[in-house]
Amino acid sequence: QTCFYSYGSEQEIKKLLENARKYSNILHIDNVNPAFVNREKTKLIVEHCTSGNIAAMGVESFDPEVVKKNRLNSNPELTYKAVKLINEYGAERGSDGLPKFLPGINIIFGLIGESKHTNEHNVEWLQKMMNDNLLLRRINIREVVIFPGTMLAKECGNKFIKKNHQYYWKWRDSIRQNIDNPMLQKIAPMGTIMRKLRTEIYDGNTTFARQVGTYPLVVGIPGRIGLDRWVDVKIKGHMLRSLCGEVV
Repeated sequence: QTCFYSYGSEQEIKKLLENARKYSNILHIDNVNPAFVNREKTKLIVEHCTSGNIAAMGVESFDPEVVKKNRLNSNPELTYKAVKLINEYGAERGSDGLPKFLPGINIIFGLIGESKHTNEHNVEWLQKMMNDNLLLRRINIREVVIFPGTMLAKECGNKFIKKNHQYYWKWRDSIRQNIDNPMLQKIAPMGTIMRKLRTEIYDGNTTFARQVGTYPLVVGIPGRIGLDRWVDVKIKGHMLRSLCGEVV
């Protein structure tokens, strides 16, 4: 869905989640517009969905100039407020070993009005969230895709992608190193027991496993332990966006 909070009233969302939960061992949502996040709907999501759930927010940019020129639905202040509210109810650790419900952030490079200072705004707000002990389950960073007939195509096309592409790797790496990794260590500290991971693939002598859910974390397990198995793991280390663990 484009924004789960926009589905309907609190009563309608309660009815939907209560009925869906009857048929679901795992129940997660996905996309959320931070401008529509409110207290009552957040409480319902935490109550009726299963842990490890994520509200993926299409923030796109924290740069006020980019927000204005692209007519984005949320501004940095609204996004921060939504992140804080979801943390208030969702940061408690659930039965699968992860927090019950956390926000995720989507950032896009190449939008109208982007400058070499755009990522400074992104990092400033992400750093503020981390400094305020707010958790972000994941940050997706992508380059914009330009579709014919859209406002972006008509006003600038790939102008800003061409102009600023030289900065993108540095911008992305800055967020990965300074935000993603420290945040991951808060979400799944050393010794955390994560439950019900499915072993999926081998890479050399490492088995990779994930829980079922929205944007599940990848956990690398030493050795080839057999695929399509369900295991519980203890976290033993952190990569940039993934984890290392051992079967318990």
